[in-house]
Amino acid sequence: MTKEHSPYYPRRARWFAPAAYLVTPVRRHLALEKLHLPQGVSPAGFLLSVLVPGVAFYVRGSRLFGWLAISACLFLTGVFFACLGYPIANIAIALSFGTHASGLVLLMKSWIEDCSLRYRVLFTLGVLGALGLILYAPALHLLERNWFMPLRARDTVVVVKRMDPSAKLHLDDQIAYLLYGGESWGPVRVSQADGIGLGPILALPGDTVVFTPFGYEVNGVAHPRLGYMPIDGVVTVGTDSWFVWPDLAVYVHGNIPEAQIAGRMLGLASVHRSQLIGRPYKRWFFRKQVSS
Repeated sequence: MTKEHSPYYPRRARWFAPAAYLVTPVRRHLALEKLHLPQGVSPAGFLLSVLVPGVAFYVRGSRLFGWLAISACLFLTGVFFACLGYPIANIAIALSFGTHASGLVLLMKSWIEDCSLRYRVLFTLGVLGALGLILYAPALHLLERNWFMPLRARDTVVVVKRMDPSAKLHLDDQIAYLLYGGESWGPVRVSQADGIGLGPILALPGDTVVFTPFGYEVNGVAHPRLGYMPIDGVVTVGTDSWFVWPDLAVYVHGNIPEAQIAGRMLGLASVHRSQLIGRPYKRWFFRKQVSS
């Protein structure tokens, strides 16, 4: 007997038959058994169309228009990364997203060509929602959480390389960190309402910082005084912490002693490892950033 199935005996049930038996009523109830790949579209082509913007136009439409759509999406993606943090980046990713969704609707046109206008609109909105929630939003969140994050520092945008809290850092390294307790102190308000600080490490764990009227000393080495620094006092940097003087725009209402503001700022200067976000890139594409 050959390996071909005999016409006299039914095929043996596969290992997934019980699961298929349970799923079949659900597919029938939702009319999913009527769904199939669009004619002339391979499974690989359909998958690439879902994952890569513009490919759907190549698979379903003309080759020339498909290459133009793919090239446009690649260009828009490049603009998004190069201008990360600026409004033009949001416009670029929105255009790429729209092109991606339009291609998918064209690819699946055969599924809805006999349906009413209302159903077609709902189907298009469903494609937009699914694409955004399942692909774009998780991808952007993953990039921001693990690789890089755009932060606004005063009047510019700084792209920060995400780092693990256990990363080894050195003196003068620029870091971005979570800023705790810096929103408002009664009549004193600071600019960093987003709770993010950015600045160089001035002292490492275990270092001693001495404040004078002319500046501050770290382990006996003198440095110029920074804004709102105390004019006297000694601080020893704690374990697993860095000393980073906050670069904040401070708005004072009323006659508030500078020593009181300096005390508040000093409370923000100790940055624990758990507050670390990352370190700014020296350059991000065509623009120079905060030096590290």
